[in-house]
Amino acid sequence: MTDVARSGQPQRILLVDDDPTILLLGREALEQSGFQVWEAADGAEGFRIFQNIHPDIVILDIMMPVMDGYELCRQIRRHDRGHELPVLMMTGWDDLESIRQAYEAGATDFLTKPVNWLVLPHRVRYMLRGSETLINLSLSEARLLHAQRIAHLVSWEWDLVQDRLELSREVSPLFASDPQHFTARYKEFLSSWALLTSGAVSAPGEQLKTDHRIELPDGTVRHVTSEAEVILDRDQRPVRVVGTIQDITERKRAEERIRFLAYFDNLTNLPNRTLFMERVERALTNRQGKKVAVLFIDLDRFKTINDTMGHGVGDLLLQRVATRLLRAVRKIDLVSRPCSEEGEKVIARFGGDEFIVLLEFITAAIDAAKVAQRILEELSVPYKIGGDELFVTASIGISVWPDDGQDADTLLRNADMAMYHAKENGRNNFQYFDASLNRCAQERLQLETNLRRALARGEFTLHYQPKIMLPKGAIYGVEALVRWDSPDLGRVSPGTFIPLAEEINLISAIDDWVLEEACRQLKEWEEGGYTLSMAVNISGRDVSRHNRLFEKTTDLIARYGVQPQNIELEITEGVFMGNAERTLETFAELRGLGVRLAIDDFGTGFSSLSYLTRYPVNTIKIDRSFIKEIVTDTGAAAVVKAIITLAQNLDISLVAEGVETREQMDFLIGLGCTEMQGYYLGVPVPADVITRQLEASQ
Repeated sequence: MTDVARSGQPQRILLVDDDPTILLLGREALEQSGFQVWEAADGAEGFRIFQNIHPDIVILDIMMPVMDGYELCRQIRRHDRGHELPVLMMTGWDDLESIRQAYEAGATDFLTKPVNWLVLPHRVRYMLRGSETLINLSLSEARLLHAQRIAHLVSWEWDLVQDRLELSREVSPLFASDPQHFTARYKEFLSSWALLTSGAVSAPGEQLKTDHRIELPDGTVRHVTSEAEVILDRDQRPVRVVGTIQDITERKRAEERIRFLAYFDNLTNLPNRTLFMERVERALTNRQGKKVAVLFIDLDRFKTINDTMGHGVGDLLLQRVATRLLRAVRKIDLVSRPCSEEGEKVIARFGGDEFIVLLEFITAAIDAAKVAQRILEELSVPYKIGGDELFVTASIGISVWPDDGQDADTLLRNADMAMYHAKENGRNNFQYFDASLNRCAQERLQLETNLRRALARGEFTLHYQPKIMLPKGAIYGVEALVRWDSPDLGRVSPGTFIPLAEEINLISAIDDWVLEEACRQLKEWEEGGYTLSMAVNISGRDVSRHNRLFEKTTDLIARYGVQPQNIELEITEGVFMGNAERTLETFAELRGLGVRLAIDDFGTGFSSLSYLTRYPVNTIKIDRSFIKEIVTDTGAAAVVKAIITLAQNLDISLVAEGVETREQMDFLIGLGCTEMQGYYLGVPVPADVITRQLEASQ
């Protein structure tokens, strides 16, 4: 039904004929029947009126001047509002060729002349009712097509008797496929659908549903779900199947993405902990008389690279490590049956810089060691990232079922303990789990828990080891050394809690406390009339973040009013190996502040001498390992002598640390070294003891 008819207005008729009599008689007959009539004497005028009034039906003659009826009909059909418009052409009874051309031009029907004017209104009403039905059907089909496109839906019907499958036309745009090709492929699928061919369906109306994949000619794979209903004949035999196909490719992709996020690591694309634990449980139920091993891998000193070079470089390094792990662990080592797709990705990222591998169906524990050794060799090769060459090793812990645990959680926990044992044994090695490691792990956990609380509870104190100027033996400075007296653990050695503090990211907080307490004590001595050099050890992490160290030092100098030249920050040689350019920038800013800088443990690094000419260093401290052997080992004596000569030539102060005997002291004096510290000259003591020593010396 047209918009005009729906509004209650008379339906519009456009009458086009070059015969005035026809126009007059037509108008009279149609208007008496309630129609509105517009007239045109030729095709061109008729098309202009058509564009203006949008009639409900057009009645036109064929032979007219300017534009004949055929051309007018074709132009109406090309117009946006003329596709479904009823067009009635007038022609003679015996003019069959004109009738044929009229239909080819797009006429809906024809009217013979002479016209029966009494019948014409009934003929027009019949055509308008048919047109309204077609329009409504077309709108309904359009709505259905639109809904099917939105739902990615195709309808189909399969005649089982004639073996003919018909699909709706949405199949072409939906699957970008030739309908005949898609029909053939889908029919092939339906033929293999057992429920339709096995006679299993016995009741009319029973519905079937299944999901499957279809490969298109271009290789694209689409996932679809099919629902169908079987139509039975009177003998209860299947004769037809009607159903729908819905494209669920995007839903499948979304489900796969959700599954990936739930079971895989987004950075390395390796399985995550959740999927790994499921695989371990599966492996333990499918042992087939073999052993199962878990390898827990932790990268050595990865935090240093991440802190000094940034998380971007750290992420790239983790991706390279994942690639090497996949290469190092052969398919036969992986968690899964041979030739399994998932088995090729079972090496998992546990979190941070930790990875885990499950070895299934191994015959002996030594098999796990072979894999671990292969991993260590693969990971130890230098990594080239952004023009830098990075060196990373790994520590690996191994636990084996059934000796080291009966379930997945126990195996993983024990492999983790074994990994820490590998770190304690020098890193870059693997260790098997041992029951004694359990006790060590519990002790470490207790130590970590207490260490995290120590600062807040005020359990740290500073002791000061004198630095002596010889031959007079006067105290010219001290080194601040942190001590921890735990109420639960007693006195804890710095060699125990300092490495742990670095590992759990507490070292910067401890450094801050030590530096502030040292400045406070230095100010107290200055107010008492004692001028001393205060040496404070600084971790490499603080040096790499030079803005923080510079700002912290500046703030403390201003707050306590100490002389910056009396503060000496000690940095170990290993710091230079991390990020030389950033260290140089840090040193320059601190020297500009007036603070003195010292290299601790000098002689143990790889490029010690070259750094002395490049960095603004005030003092070098000879490592105690050389001093220990200086009297008995000519090699150690030669090294110390060379360092002393170098310092003198570069006009750098030199301190020998670790002096424990009179012989060592005399030997150093003989070599020209006059600044020393060590247990022979003075042990680390509380500040009040140093104060009394200073008073006694005066």
